[in-house]
Amino acid sequence: MRGLHYSTRREAIAIPTAAASPRAGTPPPTARFDPSRTPELAVPTPWLWTPAPAARPQYRLLAVPYAAGGPFSYLHWTRLLPDHVELQVVSAPGRDLRDDEPEESRLDACLDAIAREVLDQPPLPLVLFGHSLGALVAYGLAARLEAIQRGARHLVVSGKAPPGRGRDDLVWRDLDDLALLGAMSARFGGVPDEVAEDEELRAVVASRLRNDLALLESANAQPTPALSTPVTVLAGVRDASVTPSELGAWDSLAVTPPAYHSFDDGHFFIVHRAEAVLQRLGTLMPRRP
Repeated sequence: MRGLHYSTRREAIAIPTAAASPRAGTPPPTARFDPSRTPELAVPTPWLWTPAPAARPQYRLLAVPYAAGGPFSYLHWTRLLPDHVELQVVSAPGRDLRDDEPEESRLDACLDAIAREVLDQPPLPLVLFGHSLGALVAYGLAARLEAIQRGARHLVVSGKAPPGRGRDDLVWRDLDDLALLGAMSARFGGVPDEVAEDEELRAVVASRLRNDLALLESANAQPTPALSTPVTVLAGVRDASVTPSELGAWDSLAVTPPAYHSFDDGHFFIVHRAEAVLQRLGTLMPRRP
């Protein structure tokens, strides 16, 4: 399926095409991104990666990948964002740029590391975005930052019910690799044929999924405070993985009722409707004089 990328560092990463002009410093729409040839794109902090630093950013958009994904999952967004918004992506150990490191499945450890690096950066108004499992990580990060009076400008959660409110994906933990990928594809879609057919790649993605199921279990056990940070909830109209009532449970985790927006697509509307999604996010980050 176009735009979904599960890879090892032995491969180049295909960049989804986009009907927008590339930002300076990013590959052209038909390019292939090879991280070994572009070390200048990596930032000197392990958990946060800025694929295309903005010259004079007014906002920072921090995106958290979905289950089994990595920071390259959002690389195509750099071509769709205006130049006053700087994209930063969570770069977890065991993924893409850090695939030679052991993975981390404890949410507390992930949030501690991410929050520490967020706070160490020059301050900018921060919008947090997370899709699917990433939504739970983004919510946890928003709660951490709010608790120390450094709250984000906005939290955007996408394609996922709040912690402990959705369907029990943990039943997949004991499946073999092929069955696990089949269950994921049936629930969410988005597993390319080349992943299922390549034994090495299949093993990599299945390992990532098992780690992220452990992370999901950790997220479901976390406290769930209601946030003062404004919340927006995004959904795919044809997303079979989550129901409208499950998404509506975000109401209980926001002091101010969240804004809800839907897109005519399935679970991976953030890929197939990326331009529309980023137009919506752009309303949260208007250009200042």
